[in-house]
Amino acid sequence: MKTIREYYIDKKCLTPTTIYLPRDAEVVNISELGDQLVLFVLLDINKQFTTDLRTFKICRSGENIYSDAVKYISSVNTDIGIRHVVEIIRGV
Repeated sequence: MKTIREYYIDKKCLTPTTIYLPRDAEVVNISELGDQLVLFVLLDINKQFTTDLRTFKICRSGENIYSDAVKYISSVNTDIGIRHVVEIIRGV
């Protein structure tokens, strides 16, 4: 069985943000809510008790990302400009 959960990260954070997400969770959308970006995550509720520490970076257009292994998640137009969210993949 699948469900969608919400996880929050500070949209003004300049450094990568790590959060625990259920294993095999997939970020399917992002939106702005006040000072936060909301990550909408699709997950299998039968696997929700096993978590992985995952790292996300909020970037401006043209900003350097100091990692070779990244996955583009989404972009969102916020009150402080367009922000792009990427996941920094560990162990690659």
